[in-house]
Amino acid sequence: MIEFGTPREVLFAVDRPLEFADRVVLENSDGSLHVEASVVAVQYHPERTVVAARFLKDVPNWIVKL
Repeated sequence: MIEFGTPREVLFAVDRPLEFADRVVLENSDGSLHVEASVVAVQYHPERTVVAARFLKDVPNWIVKL
């Protein structure tokens, strides 16, 4: 689940460790959003990792697709 977003970045939590510069694919439940992003920051917690990721290309109206 995306907690916060801008036109270029997203902030979300995951239950597995990710590292700086890892690539992730973000999708919504109906498949209308499918975009690759690069991890730009991580914060580790005991049961989850909070991640900030930047889209690798422009994604127009991505917030509407959620």
